[in-house]
Amino acid sequence: MTQARTIIAPDEILPEFDFSALSEADIREEIIAPVLRALGYRSGTVNTVIREKAIELRYPHLSLGRTKAGKDPVLRGRPDYICEARNVTRWCVEAKSPDEDIQRRDIEQGHSYAFHAELRAPFFVLCNGRQWQIFESYRGPAAEPILVLSHDELRTQFHLLYNLLSPAALDRRFPVQTIDRGRPLASRFGSRAAIVGGFTRYDSIDSVIEGLPEAMAIPAVQQAQKLVGY
Repeated sequence: MTQARTIIAPDEILPEFDFSALSEADIREEIIAPVLRALGYRSGTVNTVIREKAIELRYPHLSLGRTKAGKDPVLRGRPDYICEARNVTRWCVEAKSPDEDIQRRDIEQGHSYAFHAELRAPFFVLCNGRQWQIFESYRGPAAEPILVLSHDELRTQFHLLYNLLSPAALDRRFPVQTIDRGRPLASRFGSRAAIVGGFTRYDSIDSVIEGLPEAMAIPAVQQAQKLVGY
């Protein structure tokens, strides 16, 4: 029997806060960072956290007319947090001040980070402490969030975030693809298939003795005969 992993109790990582006394920096360190650790992300591991100062995204600028080398500004962006599961799948978090509601411009900023060629993140998250909003990047910056949780809701429904953004959840949804080099089992199948139900009945022993040397065939038949009808 496999023992289920224990998810950290929300009260241990998200106590009640007086948001009027918190700054954006407080939101990052007192709320977002503990949640990322509870989800299973740790710096220096295969499920790592990359903080704002450790990465810089460069955006190619567009211009009309002639450009001047060294004169046109280079556009840069720094997400507050980038979470990386198995050193493969990334998603980013952008912290906002608790004094303001999350605006459309904030969503556009988060989407510009997630959709960047260096990240290609399937999700991005905006958090002002009072509320968490999770978006799927491919839907574009005008789409509604796929999950919204207030601070109190997150304390009681942390599993919703865990089931979406934890390394285990991302591993299930975005498995590392490998080339199947075996022969297909049948049309529309690969070389392997998982049996998830049904039963196996042994009606014949022909496949057991095919290719066996004569000295091995007789005892193999005797053993295999016991399976017929099973």
